[in-house]
Amino acid sequence: MNGDLIGIIELAGGLGGLRRAIEILGGEPAVGVYVDPDPGACAAALAEWPDLYAVGRVEDISEGSIQKLVASGPHVKVWIIGACLSATSVEECLKLCAHASRIRSSILGATDSQVFAVFESEKGVDRAVYARLHKLFKHKPYKACPSKQSHVRRPRLYWTNFSIIHHEEVEADESDDTVRLSFGSPREPSQSWIDEDWFLHDGEDVVLPTFVPCLTVEANHPCLSPLDLDQSCLQRWKLDNRQFPAYQYRLSAGLISRTAKE
Repeated sequence: MNGDLIGIIELAGGLGGLRRAIEILGGEPAVGVYVDPDPGACAAALAEWPDLYAVGRVEDISEGSIQKLVASGPHVKVWIIGACLSATSVEECLKLCAHASRIRSSILGATDSQVFAVFESEKGVDRAVYARLHKLFKHKPYKACPSKQSHVRRPRLYWTNFSIIHHEEVEADESDDTVRLSFGSPREPSQSWIDEDWFLHDGEDVVLPTFVPCLTVEANHPCLSPLDLDQSCLQRWKLDNRQFPAYQYRLSAGLISRTAKE
């Protein structure tokens, strides 16, 4: 980005993944707008980045507020709008796409800055959402999963209004309706993120299921299905008041204490 000041707007910001990604790449946003209705997520993001402009609802970002932000803040040359569509309904996804388009138009109408967009969605995104995103971005999404670089499986689609420059260690396969990215970097060792008193039950080669929030039985969420789990796994699930999807209670997804008594 050649040293230009960066501004980010995170819609359904969660824990601030977009800002963290930019920081890892060496960027330091001069302006950050964060949108998420979840007070817990908002509190966590503000604890990490107290300078964020936190907004509870994307509907509250008006054209006037964008113009005021652009006029009163530093002269940002590059704006990045990010949105996570993974945990929302089809209707909410389409609304978020419409709001993102509206916000982009407001920025372009108030400044000569460049505006880029990065949307994340689940790999099995609804066809109506896929069609809307394809129309919005005008090209196939990028598909990536971090399971070769970490111990967690999280396949996702990434929609952008710019082309990703492929690093020499990144392979791109465009044989289907996505651009599948494969990374050559080594896997991060588990001891870099697990306390030294614990270790992975199935060793360093295990790929853990995607971590998700607590879900009660009353939520009737498909992730709560016991699937083809053995009785010991189901017993652990029941003893924990069924707070998480049942598959997360497999031993293969577990940690073992080095100090616990047999």
